[in-house]
Amino acid sequence: MSVAVHANFMWRFSLMVTYNIRLDETKPGSQCALQGFRVGEGGVRNINIILHSASVPVTIPADALAFLHCKKPDSTECVISTTVESSIIRIGVTQQMCAASGTVNCEVKVYNAAQTQVLYSAMFDIYVQEALSEAGIVSSSEYSGLSDVMNSITYVFVKYSDNEPTQDSNMKDTAANWMGVYAGTSHTAPIAYTSYKWYERKGSPGAKGGTGDTGAKGDKGDKGATGAQGIRGETGAQGERGIQGIQGIHGEKGVKGDKGDKGDKGDKGDKGDKGDKGDTGATGAKGDKGEKGDKGDTGTGLQIKGTYVTLAALQAAVTSPAIGDMYNVGSVAPYNIYMWNGTSWEGQGQLQGPKGDKGDKGDVGEQGIQGIQGIQGIQGAKGVTGPQGPQGAKGDTGA
Repeated sequence: MSVAVHANFMWRFSLMVTYNIRLDETKPGSQCALQGFRVGEGGVRNINIILHSASVPVTIPADALAFLHCKKPDSTECVISTTVESSIIRIGVTQQMCAASGTVNCEVKVYNAAQTQVLYSAMFDIYVQEALSEAGIVSSSEYSGLSDVMNSITYVFVKYSDNEPTQDSNMKDTAANWMGVYAGTSHTAPIAYTSYKWYERKGSPGAKGGTGDTGAKGDKGDKGATGAQGIRGETGAQGERGIQGIQGIHGEKGVKGDKGDKGDKGDKGDKGDKGDKGDTGATGAKGDKGEKGDKGDTGTGLQIKGTYVTLAALQAAVTSPAIGDMYNVGSVAPYNIYMWNGTSWEGQGQLQGPKGDKGDKGDVGEQGIQGIQGIQGIQGAKGVTGPQGPQGAKGDTGA
């Protein structure tokens, strides 16, 4: 049984396609289009980029961080981590980048170690094509031969998840706490999380799986030659015990393999998320008293635009006042002053200064002229008859 492995972070093909490109930071637009990519492909192509300014290579510090930002044909976007070696940006093409057919727009963002500066590369494109389908084979003999070959190949795909996945969207291509492994005849990575067998990368080894069902006995084949020594794997996590291997298909007893080499050191992890905003600091101490300001300009005089007996009369008469207009309201001084504040007439109180000092006694005025004689009054009504008087004394005897 031959095995084709599609996971550049765990195994590698014996053949790797590498694109070496140079991007000039002084020129606009997309500067190149890379061909040959297929939908679902990953782990078999590398891109090496050297940045130039005109004809001068751009020096990238060894501690810089570089990320590839891709906009895919289906309008979704992804960010892929890269490595920087001797000012060369090295990119491993992933299945996520080749998820849809069409043109993938790409640019590289290079950050300094403190992440206070960022340099954007010139744009370049990747053209992804659909792989040919077996449906185009019409010869039964050719198709049968192809089917025999395809059915004899086991494809292995690896996905990751931050936690034990419960839905398809939990899966991703970058290393995380949980790892899912698919081994089967599909030459493209399954999109359903249930197609993978999931393992927690940290913790005690899992229990041994049960013995699989006995398959139908097949015809005895010729004994195959001993397989070549496996490719040296990438560096595993420090000090962690490897996960339980997938239960293989029960077959003839194979030749005991050689002990594998120790894995290389794993890649640097992704940058962590930005921390939450800190709490508001304590109120600072009260500042010193400021210096006395300069004397202000002379104010403008108070301008009274008119006088009305009542506020209602003012409101009825002045229908379009300007902000700051002032009027007297009252029948006699001192008047109440009302000012228009933009929405209503606002009382400002009475405009009356303090009581003045007592004035000097005035001069004696001249004697006025004699007034004219008044007209005769109307005769009064007859008075009431008074009471009878007392009887008079007896008169003297006449002579």
